[in-house]
Amino acid sequence: MKKRGIKRKMTVAIIAMGILLSLCVSIGVFTINFRHVSAQYTERVFSSAIAAAVLVNGDSIEGYLENGKDEEYFTIYEALKEIKSVFNLTYLYVLTQSSVDNIAVYVFDIIGEGADPSLFSDLGDELSDAEATTFDAGAQTFRTGQIEDSTIVSLTGYGWLASAYVPIFASDGRVTAVMGADLSMNRIMGDILLQTLQILLITVAIIIVFLFIFRYIAGKQILHPVLHLSQHMDGFDPEKANLKKSRSQNPAMNFKL
Repeated sequence: MKKRGIKRKMTVAIIAMGILLSLCVSIGVFTINFRHVSAQYTERVFSSAIAAAVLVNGDSIEGYLENGKDEEYFTIYEALKEIKSVFNLTYLYVLTQSSVDNIAVYVFDIIGEGADPSLFSDLGDELSDAEATTFDAGAQTFRTGQIEDSTIVSLTGYGWLASAYVPIFASDGRVTAVMGADLSMNRIMGDILLQTLQILLITVAIIIVFLFIFRYIAGKQILHPVLHLSQHMDGFDPEKANLKKSRSQNPAMNFKL
């Protein structure tokens, strides 16, 4: 029973160790892949936002909100639509701050080919609550005019998105709007998670096999001798041993009448 108990504990420890090591390996693989992919996607979306921001006339932003769309507006819209298509962006939009109540409103929200127009906003529309909660980096870019740390990867209500925000300046140097670009990462994140799960399962199997081999070898070389010695010690009687020792030292004790 003692032998079975020790083997059972060793087996449980081996399985736990295998799972722990596999989790560590999987987390490491996921982190490396995530950082690599995030860097690629943020660089791509940042480049697209830079290219799109150049097309927007910062001096005309306030005029669009006050007077509505004009010929220049539609020309820029078509150019931004082309940028969105070339970079395969999920969302491309221009936001500014309303002079009336200081809330973020849309100037452009580019609709791609085949997209549902009801899912996009028009000139002057306010951000929804879900959009406002994910616009912190864009709001920071609008306030400071800086583009450092203006690219992020986040899990939003629209899925995994790589986002970039670039300030749009007026001729006097004021930031009048922010160009925002989003690139969906749902497919690539699904691939990363699937790959991580596969690596986890394979690693668990390999580690457990090697640990069981180690258990077998350790059992033969260490556990069995220890158990054998333990069983021998269990049957050891100190009184009898002392009596035998005394007799060997005093032959007269072996004399029988």
